[in-house]
Amino acid sequence: MRKNECCANVGVSAFGATTFLLSGASFSVHTLCRNSRAMDLVVTSVALTEKVTLFTTTWCGYCVRLKSQLERAGIGYVEVDIELDPEGADIVANANDGDLTVPTLMFADGTTLSNPSIAQVSHKLAPR
Repeated sequence: MRKNECCANVGVSAFGATTFLLSGASFSVHTLCRNSRAMDLVVTSVALTEKVTLFTTTWCGYCVRLKSQLERAGIGYVEVDIELDPEGADIVANANDGDLTVPTLMFADGTTLSNPSIAQVSHKLAPR
């Protein structure tokens, strides 16, 4: 397995500040991808089970609030800091008519919501 293969499988940069949440603990992708093959496989399997990608910045109060609400609701997510991940910034800009609006959520089906309420997120994720 190549060094960045696990990160490429989940569509995030190995050099960004992407964070995976697993049982309340957070792990940096670039740290885990540089460890053993077993850890690479763990990161890949965790990322593939997440339902949303949350694009944020460190200074965004709305991002902090939404992360807290997602965690309380038990909704798993992958966090991408757009100031450290240019690919993430491009995704956010494309979803928001060129604006870098955070928080922006991207769902497994490729759709996005910008600065959503937890009710909007829950509705989007509800089985139909």
